[in-house]
Amino acid sequence: MLSKTLRNISIMCILVLITNVTTLHSRASITDRSVLHNVAATSPFELVGHIGGVANALAIQDHYAYVGFGPELVVFDLADPNYPVLLGSVLLPDIIYNIAINFPYAYISDYEAGLQIVNIANPTAMTIVGSAPGPQWANGVAVYGDYVYMGGSTSDLRVYNVSNPSTPQEVNSLAIPAMDIQVVG
Repeated sequence: MLSKTLRNISIMCILVLITNVTTLHSRASITDRSVLHNVAATSPFELVGHIGGVANALAIQDHYAYVGFGPELVVFDLADPNYPVLLGSVLLPDIIYNIAINFPYAYISDYEAGLQIVNIANPTAMTIVGSAPGPQWANGVAVYGDYVYMGGSTSDLRVYNVSNPSTPQEVNSLAIPAMDIQVVG
């Protein structure tokens, strides 16, 4: 059920709060936005809120889902995958394209705003603790120990030392486009 919940979060890009749950289980697999509106418009359902937008990034750590909705980093608690709970969010300068987690920090490729480092130790009160210029149109990001690797779709791969997250330091770069980055070690 966890993978189904994550699929619904990443594909549908919306969390619906329903006040009457007597028939919720029969409607749990709704993924079409038009169907969602039709269900919300019929009794006994009432749409009381939503979170939505284009979700470009998704990272999972333990029972938390970190989702990039445009420029907003949103955290859901998936302890009960049937009922994800919104814990908090933080607004970043630009569109979130990728998220790498090395607790207690999330390292984010933030399109034209480069590298953003967010303290996620308390998901209800996340804060940006550091940033650094990134490659043009930052897309990919990976973290390994004290190093973050970030690539851009038309520019270069950059390596940052993040041993002090408030002042990340670029330590190397390579002139190749790098949109999807994985570190194996």
